[in-house]
Amino acid sequence: MLQWHAEHAGDKSHIFLATERCASGILEAMKHFDLQPYVSPRDHPVALSVNDKQAPKIGAVAAAHEVVEYLLLIEQWLRGDVPNSHQVHNRLKSVLVGVV
Repeated sequence: MLQWHAEHAGDKSHIFLATERCASGILEAMKHFDLQPYVSPRDHPVALSVNDKQAPKIGAVAAAHEVVEYLLLIEQWLRGDVPNSHQVHNRLKSVLVGVV
């Protein structure tokens, strides 16, 4: 690998030679290229209030976003990650009321 790097690196700044091995080298390269780790939607908190929305969405995008938020909230509620409170129940019901 070092021989390949010596032959191909030249003036190409997009080829990076990490000083660490394995996962440490991958993390070092991510820092070098300023890459941020991907955060799954499941790791983001779901808004419990309709008023917590950041920006209103329109059309099919809004409906799809609402379905994803609803399913994530149901999943978190079933796992016990969110409290069994009136606020959570009202958020779940508010989505269903819009469907009926």
